[in-house]
Amino acid sequence: MATQNRLTLTRDQLAAFLKDHNSIRQFERLFGVVDLLPEDILTLTLLAEGAELTAGDASATAVQALDTAQLLLSTLDTPRPETPPQRTRRGAFQRVATQTAALPNVAYPIVFDATVLSSGVYLGTPLSRVIVDTPGTYTFDAAVQLDRTAAGVSFVWLWARLNGTDVANSAVQHRVNATDGETSLRTAVQLALAAGDYVEFAWETDAVTTQLQTLASTAVHPAGAAATLLVSPA
Repeated sequence: MATQNRLTLTRDQLAAFLKDHNSIRQFERLFGVVDLLPEDILTLTLLAEGAELTAGDASATAVQALDTAQLLLSTLDTPRPETPPQRTRRGAFQRVATQTAALPNVAYPIVFDATVLSSGVYLGTPLSRVIVDTPGTYTFDAAVQLDRTAAGVSFVWLWARLNGTDVANSAVQHRVNATDGETSLRTAVQLALAAGDYVEFAWETDAVTTQLQTLASTAVHPAGAAATLLVSPA
């Protein structure tokens, strides 16, 4: 004679792996007509509990995924603050008047007297100082027109200074020959600057008869500045 075994699974446990109410009812009836060994009941119980846990884990994962999706959507919907574009820092300056040396072999800063372009780079006090308002690496490109007003040969040196200190290895040298020996000299340096730093270009000659000379205009060509300086981001 068959021995009936009491069903030890709850309907919630059965619902974890049976899809509808009718299936649950059929499963309950099965226990009423089939002999099941204790180990069979234990196996079914474990399967049901495992299915219930899996369903619970899946539910928790789904909730977590939904929360993440909602967070991403809220991030996309929230307008991000726009960073205003930074102005390009650059400048262009000239010395439009002739500059002479009072004494030989003395350093004289080039004093600029005209601003052609100023965007975050400007002349300070004295006008030999070129100041930047934004930290960064800049290229300074300086050029001078040279003229010797007496016979003989003279030498001219041109170099950069940062905050009043000579920039190492920045000097260039040029020889000017004979009377009216007009020529030009040019140099460029790259410097990493902090906001408020200033740069100067100094020059030296071994003869006061050599000067930074303005070129006069003619009917064909315009005048030329005694010195020019272009500043741009490196």
